[in-house]
Amino acid sequence: MLTIRPIQEVPGMLEPARALYQRAFPPQERIPFSMMTGDTSGTSEVFVFLREGTFAAFCCLLNNRDLSHITYLAVEEKERDKGYGSEILRLIRAQKPGQRILVDIEEPEEGTPNARQRLRRKAFYLRAGYQETAIRYTWRGEDYQILSCGGAVSEAEFWQFWREIR
Repeated sequence: MLTIRPIQEVPGMLEPARALYQRAFPPQERIPFSMMTGDTSGTSEVFVFLREGTFAAFCCLLNNRDLSHITYLAVEEKERDKGYGSEILRLIRAQKPGQRILVDIEEPEEGTPNARQRLRRKAFYLRAGYQETAIRYTWRGEDYQILSCGGAVSEAEFWQFWREIR
């Protein structure tokens, strides 16, 4: 069983989360970690997930109005395949009642080196109650699609979210 806590509330969690971030996401998909953890506006939130007090995972959310966008989510390698991903998504939903929650996934295109992984990731989110949207975009040379949970999100709302975040 996992617990969710804001990263600032748990001493010693910044470095394990930063290290996992570096391992889990390729350089072209990363922003400076300090941009997520140093935000004082309330727009960005970083949560850690603890198993018996030990770091197991982290996620970063961007929030605006009734939308929360999971921009990064990663589980420690030794904690994977234990059902924690589904538990993490439930904990995020509990943390954000009434919010529509977005997640972006790499387009599961045939011919990409990790096509099977992309399809598994998409299936995971769909099993967890996320739905496909028509929203597609390209960022830093990678194609993404948006999935939502807690209600539909239009393309206009998505881009308004990002205009207001910036």
